[in-house]
Amino acid sequence: MNKLTKENIFALISKFQLALILFWTLVVIFSITWNFYKEENTIDELTKLQAAFFFNENAPISYWKSAHKGAYVQITETTQPNPYLSHLPERDITTTTGQKLTLMTPVDMTGHLYKNKRKGKDLPIQVRLTSLTPMNPSNAPDEWEKNALMQLESGINDYSFIQKKENKIYLRLMMPLVIEKNCLRCHSKQNYRTGQIAGGISVSIPLSNLLSIIKANQETIALTHTGLWLLGLSVLFWGSKKIRKREKQILKMNNEIIEINQNLERKVKERTATLEAEIAARKKIELSLKENQEYLEKFFLLSSDGFYFIMMDEPVEWNNKIDKEKTLDYVFSHQRITKINDAMLRQFGATRKEMTNITPKDLFSYDIEKGKNFGRELFDKGRLHTETVERKLSGELMDVERDYVCLYDPNKRIIGHFGVQRDITEKKKTIEKLKKSEEKFRTLADFSYDWGYWFGPDGKFIYITPSCEIITGYSPQEFFDNPNLYLEITHPDDRDLMAKHLNELLTVPEIEPHKFDYRIISKKGKTKWIRHTCQSIYDVNRTWLGRRGSNINITERKLMEEALHQSEQRWKFALEGGAQGVWDWDIKANTIFRSRQWKIMLGYNEDEVEPTFSAWENLVHPDDYEKALAEVKKPLEDAIPYYQSENRMRCKDGSYKWILDRGFVVEWSADKKPLRIIGTHTDITPLKKAEEELRQLNLMKDRFLSIIAHDLRGPFQGLLGIASILAEDAEMTNEERMRFHKKLYEELKTQYNFLDNLLEWSRVQRGVIEFSPEPDDIAADLRETISVLQNTIEKKNLHIEFEMPEQLFFNYDKNMITTVLRNLISNAIKFTPDGGSIRISIKENENEITVSVKDTGTGIEQDNLDLLFRIDSHFSRRGTNDEDGTGLGLILCKDFVEKHKGKIWAESEAGKGSVFSFSIPRYLEEKQK
Repeated sequence: MNKLTKENIFALISKFQLALILFWTLVVIFSITWNFYKEENTIDELTKLQAAFFFNENAPISYWKSAHKGAYVQITETTQPNPYLSHLPERDITTTTGQKLTLMTPVDMTGHLYKNKRKGKDLPIQVRLTSLTPMNPSNAPDEWEKNALMQLESGINDYSFIQKKENKIYLRLMMPLVIEKNCLRCHSKQNYRTGQIAGGISVSIPLSNLLSIIKANQETIALTHTGLWLLGLSVLFWGSKKIRKREKQILKMNNEIIEINQNLERKVKERTATLEAEIAARKKIELSLKENQEYLEKFFLLSSDGFYFIMMDEPVEWNNKIDKEKTLDYVFSHQRITKINDAMLRQFGATRKEMTNITPKDLFSYDIEKGKNFGRELFDKGRLHTETVERKLSGELMDVERDYVCLYDPNKRIIGHFGVQRDITEKKKTIEKLKKSEEKFRTLADFSYDWGYWFGPDGKFIYITPSCEIITGYSPQEFFDNPNLYLEITHPDDRDLMAKHLNELLTVPEIEPHKFDYRIISKKGKTKWIRHTCQSIYDVNRTWLGRRGSNINITERKLMEEALHQSEQRWKFALEGGAQGVWDWDIKANTIFRSRQWKIMLGYNEDEVEPTFSAWENLVHPDDYEKALAEVKKPLEDAIPYYQSENRMRCKDGSYKWILDRGFVVEWSADKKPLRIIGTHTDITPLKKAEEELRQLNLMKDRFLSIIAHDLRGPFQGLLGIASILAEDAEMTNEERMRFHKKLYEELKTQYNFLDNLLEWSRVQRGVIEFSPEPDDIAADLRETISVLQNTIEKKNLHIEFEMPEQLFFNYDKNMITTVLRNLISNAIKFTPDGGSIRISIKENENEITVSVKDTGTGIEQDNLDLLFRIDSHFSRRGTNDEDGTGLGLILCKDFVEKHKGKIWAESEAGKGSVFSFSIPRYLEEKQK
């Protein structure tokens, strides 16, 4: 035992004494502060009560005076008629005795009352009535009163404030005066309403005397507490002195006792030395056993795992020599729980009484076979670990993890077993949740198209999503193996930016989240744009765990942005240089933007068309106005998002153009009204002209087809008639039969030529015949055509004359021009009587070649000349020898000549012959071979 010294004893006393002094000082300071506060609070409450008393004394009197509509008093030098009540007819009255009286309002009476009081004696408390709209200017409020009245009007019941006034301190209180019906007699001019706060009673109570009292009381309190503090210190010092003296005595006695104990211990050790050696080992074993027993008992009782011992009534053998099934039956009925802890009882939802002495048969009553399988496996192995679904006494299922150890006697017989059971139902649920959470995370991370990663404070990657390979071509493992790969794949132009960024991330953990775009070069050498975002990661204790990055492939977006930029440029070009005029109508502002092309289309300058709807109305053709206006109104009245209108608009020179006007609503109001319409103006005048020409052409074709159908049906009826005669008339002579056969042949030949020309013409119309101009000799082609027709010429004994050069080469389509020559010469032969003549001439000049075929035939009436080349007329005549014509030859010639950008015409006079001519350009572009 250590001896107590004088120094450590006195040190303990000094610390204790200092603590008592400090505590006593704090108690005295707190008491002084509390008493000062109570004094000031008491004075403040008394002052407010006094001020409220004056208000409550005067307010009822004032309301009583108002209820009696004031009071009439004798007119004196000090009581003169109130000039502010001159509007009242009975302000001044005279009594029956001739005494003159004047009406005094409650306010005037209160003022005179306190004025007289102050004259009679020194009245420290000041009371006055005031208002923000005083009838008498003398009742106007000062600045504090004005503020107080405004506070009362906001709804508070009273307003007080401590204020220094005239070198004195006052408590000022303002309480409201409410207008009653009787008050309106005198204050009707101020437009007050019943219940309105018209003003208030201001009470000012001087605090000088009260403050003097407070000061005196506080001085008394301070002196009293100072005395108490000093008295307490004296008691503490006296007590400390007595304690020191007593401690010295105790110190002396204690040291003597210590010395005696030391001598006794020394003697005991000497006398018991031999005994200690013998019992040392035993004590150590006993102590260890006791500690282990206590520990095991505490562990058994307090463990969160369920523990139990289940013991046999009698030990059983378990080997291959016994009937194990019979032994199991015995075990199931004669093995009982002998000890069980609270954790196991909680797991089964049972009491100790319910579980003690319970047998396996009871525990596995719901499935005996399951219990026997468990017992058989445990006895075979000697110990068993398993996870299974167990059943509580209530029948509720629970997931459990169990460990069992068999207990044996010295003869290796089983006397029972020890079991540890843990309820892992919540653990299973948690594991399942974690598993699902992990699956979600992995699904989100592994199947994300974004390249995400997490690197730690040391700058090394912790996790990289597999999608990095989709974007970069490099696998996550390649990034783990080469930490510099991230910077290496950065585009050279962006590498400095990325290096600076990575350095900041590692040196400044608290840096704000970063977001910027940069480029990488993928494994395949492709440049890709990346939208980079990263931010710091912290755990629950705000420990920095590194940074999480997200890289999104925005290459397509960048390309789209570039495409959008180019589209905008194209749009601007189209707006300024396109053939369409663009307009933008702000319906609410009634202004219309019109592009420069819109105005140029009609011949106007930039500033010659006002940006209004009426400007459009003035330009629309009168005949189209109603229809066009109805189309424009459809979006406005029927909420249709699109409209289209075709109408004529007046140009600057007075002419009209056909305009296709299309509009689309691009902005709507909340009530589905259009706010903005954008549209285009397209000049469709050429299209309208083409439509008209096409319409005329279709009419012509319809009429032509009608004529063709008629011309085909008529000859075939004749052919059918001839065929019928040949088939049915058996008595016909050979001469007659030959004549009918010849007639049938001629008619069929004519119809064949007609159909051939018709097919040829249709091929031209459909563009099936290829136009192939090549250098060739037209003189040779003409002579070849004459040779083909030579038999017919000789048959009619016609004389043919030529006026042309020996050779004439230029570019033309041989098949087409040969067809034209054949048709013109065949017609001349057909309509020239026997013995007549035909003159064919080819003339050339610098720009064109002209071919003419002149005959001495029957000629054509002037009225029919215009019908020769029209498809809708199908003009046809019979030849001089009754030859039929198809009516399509000249139409086909016209199409072939026009293919050569040439023209064809006819000159004729009835009975004097005809001249058919065509001309084609000398220089046609040769078809590329």
